[in-house]
Amino acid sequence: MKELFVYYARCNAEIDARMLTLLEERVDEPMKMPLSGYFFKTLGELLEHIYVANANWMSAFVGVADHGIDLTEVIGPLPKYGEKVFGSFAEYTAAQRRLDEVIVRYCEALTDEDLNAVLSRKRQNGETTSKVVWKALLHFFNHQTHHRGQVSCILDEMGIENDYSNMIFIE
Repeated sequence: MKELFVYYARCNAEIDARMLTLLEERVDEPMKMPLSGYFFKTLGELLEHIYVANANWMSAFVGVADHGIDLTEVIGPLPKYGEKVFGSFAEYTAAQRRLDEVIVRYCEALTDEDLNAVLSRKRQNGETTSKVVWKALLHFFNHQTHHRGQVSCILDEMGIENDYSNMIFIE
């Protein structure tokens, strides 16, 4: 099962890199770009949500088994949902790439014991949820895929070709 999550992590990093490069090359000031018809009011809010969710989930995962990863050293203080985290797209890109590297390192270090451990996490509404780590990891990667799909739709609406997310062609 570990191989599955290593593959997800590596694909996640590659897909993020492709998406971020495309945004950098084709969208003026992505962090300020207004959105219409989406929960998030700007593309920057959507991108920051992806980052904040990733950071919070990784905090929970390293809380179960840290494998020598000091998340605070990589990302600084843990950001809160809805918080404005980045002043520029360049800051966001650098931080997301660092976090993607940590996700890969974490998945490469996973053991069967880690995957079958129970992770408890407090949700934004104060409720605590508990899941087996492997199920939480599936949710974690699916959440990112969902929001990158939104970015893909936004790019489609702008007439920007964006075939960056085909896992089958990675590795």
